[in-house]
Amino acid sequence: MKTITTPVSIAVYPHLTTPNTKFVPEGVYEVNLKMTNSEADALKAQILEATKDDVAREIVLNRLKNPVINLSFTPATDADKKPIEGFTFVKIKQNKLNGSGEKQWSFTPRIYDQNGKDWDMATSIWSNSKLQVAFKPYVYFAQSKLGISLKLAAVQVHELVTGNDGPESYGFTVKEAAE
Repeated sequence: MKTITTPVSIAVYPHLTTPNTKFVPEGVYEVNLKMTNSEADALKAQILEATKDDVAREIVLNRLKNPVINLSFTPATDADKKPIEGFTFVKIKQNKLNGSGEKQWSFTPRIYDQNGKDWDMATSIWSNSKLQVAFKPYVYFAQSKLGISLKLAAVQVHELVTGNDGPESYGFTVKEAAE
C-alpha cells in the first residue's frame, strides 16, 4: 500500500517514543493529529483515492450495499469534550507487536527532526508539538464494518513541545557541582 504523509499538524496525546500500554499490554504507538477541516478533507480524499481498488474488492467480496467506510477522523474537542470549531482529529497508530507465531514482528516508528536527522528516542514528544506523519492506509472488513485503518510508519518533528520531569519541575533547587 502507498505511504501517505499528513500536513504539518498539532499532536494530541502522542505516544511515539514509548508505546501506550493502557489497553494493549505490548503497547501501541499512536498520535491524534489536530488539523483544519479543509486539511482533513483533503487527506481523506487522498486516502480514499489510494484505497479505491481495495475498497471496491471488499464491497464485492462481502456483498455490501451502500457501505459506510469507517475512518479514524473525528470532530476535534477540547479537554472538556467541547467541540473545537473548524478542526478534526485524525488518529494514526500501529501496534508494537504485529503478526503471530513465527511471523510476529516488532514495530518502532522512525522519527526524524526537522532537518531529517534521526530522533533521540530519550526525548519525549508531547501534545502541541507540530508533526508530519507518514502512514499506510489498510482496508479492512470486520464485524460487518468496512473501514480504513491508518498504520503509522514515520514521523517528522517540526516544532517540539516536551515536558520537564527533572527535579526543578517538583520545586527542588539544584546546585551546580563544585569545580
